[in-house]
Amino acid sequence: MQSKKRAHTDIEDALAMKQTVAVVNLLEKRGVAISGGTIPSSIATKGNSVTRTGNSVTSNSFPSSYSKGGSKTSTLFALSSQSSISASIQNMDIRKSHNAIVEMAIADFFHCENIPDAVVESPRFKRLVKVCRLVGEDFVVPNRKRIGGELLDINYENTYDQNKAELMKEAKVFGFAWMGDGATIHKMPLMNILALNGTTVPMTVLIHDCTKHMEEGGKKDAPYIAELFEGKVMEYDPQRLCTDVFYFDGASNVQKAGEVLMAKFP
Repeated sequence: MQSKKRAHTDIEDALAMKQTVAVVNLLEKRGVAISGGTIPSSIATKGNSVTRTGNSVTSNSFPSSYSKGGSKTSTLFALSSQSSISASIQNMDIRKSHNAIVEMAIADFFHCENIPDAVVESPRFKRLVKVCRLVGEDFVVPNRKRIGGELLDINYENTYDQNKAELMKEAKVFGFAWMGDGATIHKMPLMNILALNGTTVPMTVLIHDCTKHMEEGGKKDAPYIAELFEGKVMEYDPQRLCTDVFYFDGASNVQKAGEVLMAKFP
């Protein structure tokens, strides 16, 4: 565990070193004077290996001491140089230095993790940067299990409830239209159901995994599809007063399912 922790610390130090050098270059390019002299060329190039493909950068910018056979002396030299460079940056206008540090951290993250550049223009990403300024020192970045577990569940439930409220708001005036189709994605047999009314775009209300049904010998046939639709329609329209139309493509199983639903929701 200690070895693993040291490895994480070494990587974090190397990333900080790489980004600090890049921040200095960014500020110099903008004509901002930096006190404390220039960056030693041995630090700017030590252990750097960069491959660029289009807008993607694969970087191995770690001091040689982080690889096998490296010396502690070079590690200390790299970290002390990083500290002196960071101190030089902090001696200038604090806002300019902080802006450049965050800007370069964002750019480095996008380039090295191969994330599309256009994501930076997303309202969600802009909000992420905005709210990150409010966190305290006790904030812990959620790990992948929380992202794909508890936080995903909460996000799903909230989005589903909001979409349902939006669909129900004008349902008595405009009615519901339902649509859906089967799909097999990465060998997963799925069925999707969408709903809309006169004031909303089509919203997904169900993506059903049919694997268990098919493992038991079932098929995505008309009765099964009609049953899935009926369950969702009754959730939104229990009095059977607001459902106007079912849309399907020309496949025979969904066409027959449509006929069953027409009989159940005249």
